[in-house]
Amino acid sequence: MGGVCKRGREGEGNRGSKQACGGVVGSPPPRGQGVRLSCQFLFKLVAQRVAGLPAGQNLVALATQPVFYRALALYGVSTVLRIWILGRMPLSQAYPWMSLGVVLVPALGVLMFGEKVRPVFWLGAGLIVAGIILTQYGSGPVGG
Repeated sequence: MGGVCKRGREGEGNRGSKQACGGVVGSPPPRGQGVRLSCQFLFKLVAQRVAGLPAGQNLVALATQPVFYRALALYGVSTVLRIWILGRMPLSQAYPWMSLGVVLVPALGVLMFGEKVRPVFWLGAGLIVAGIILTQYGSGPVGG
């Protein structure tokens, strides 16, 4: 469905070849990352609204924020989506995409909230992206 690599189980004739999966490196990232990013964005909005309040008032203010409940709902949806994805791809291929959030969430912080990051952050972000590419290449069948 939608470009998700469905590898056959052992003995089903499909041994997870690159041809059957459309290529390991070229496979699209599992869906759901955008939902997680939306959650982080909404959580940040809520945090800004309740920042600086005493603990008791902070909890009351948090409970009255509709955005907080939207963020929790999206987080639940992303968890269900992740479980669905993990049922259709090998963990070794799906999980490395989670590290993309380490790059995208701070980048969103820069774009949406004007946060500052040092240039070395972008170097690290590039290494993470390179790592994702390498892990996708490395998640192919062993010896093939």
